[in-house]
Amino acid sequence: MTSPSDRQLAYPSRHLAVKIAAGDFTEDQAQMAAATRLDDLIDRLCRCQSQNWVRKIFSLVQPVTGLYLYGGVGRGKTMLMDMFVNSLPIHTAAPKAWRLHFHDFMVLAQDSIHAARQAAAADPIEAAAEMLVARGRVICFDEMEVRDIADAMILARLFSSLLERGMTVVATSNRHVDDLYKDGLHRDRFLPFIDLLKSRCEMVELGAGVDWRSNVLASISTWYHPLNASTKTALDLAFKHVTDRQAVTSETIRVAGRDIIIAKVAGDIGYASFASLCDAPLAAR
Repeated sequence: MTSPSDRQLAYPSRHLAVKIAAGDFTEDQAQMAAATRLDDLIDRLCRCQSQNWVRKIFSLVQPVTGLYLYGGVGRGKTMLMDMFVNSLPIHTAAPKAWRLHFHDFMVLAQDSIHAARQAAAADPIEAAAEMLVARGRVICFDEMEVRDIADAMILARLFSSLLERGMTVVATSNRHVDDLYKDGLHRDRFLPFIDLLKSRCEMVELGAGVDWRSNVLASISTWYHPLNASTKTALDLAFKHVTDRQAVTSETIRVAGRDIIIAKVAGDIGYASFASLCDAPLAAR
């Protein structure tokens, strides 16, 4: 059971403030403003979850309006998403959330639709939406981007079905939602999805500011050659630097039935050999 003080700490703005106070981060007003909007979303999700019994009695599904965070690279969008997802479990009234890179979601969506077709579902997309929403009613996308007509058409129908089932979307992107699939083939067919996303997500811009990622990367080398004990030590130090010395684990990512093993993972940074990624039989996907 969590105490009120535990819950107070479990907000993105609080996590950010603690990091700034410790000297780990430099204060960024746009980041703090976005973190505060995520705080508010957590409160709204908890209130809605606590009223679920009323919704069930009257068969009402009123999804909580989500957030769409957009801005240039290195502005901290992924960091804020991580803080949001890590905050939710501490709030006992918060609904279950799941987080994944947008590309991985599209792979999962296509696999779910294929499975529904194999099971002779009357409407494979509706069946896939049912399977996906069962994972959690808050879905968090990192780096939302739409590049081809197939993804655009799947999204238009699938998202409508997910949102009708009460799904709340939190997304990050380098583009404003109006620029998704810009100049794409048959983009007019995709525009209703953009309107739907705008109606179900508040637009939050991390405006022009410091590119923190570039600041970090600018202080380290890009190439370490030839491969010997000296360059190996230098690369290990670079890994510690870009990961801010976070706890290191290993991770196995399963994609299309194949296991991709990342030897060292800290936060959202992976350390892997060329051979483990490119010499192993991992299939095209």
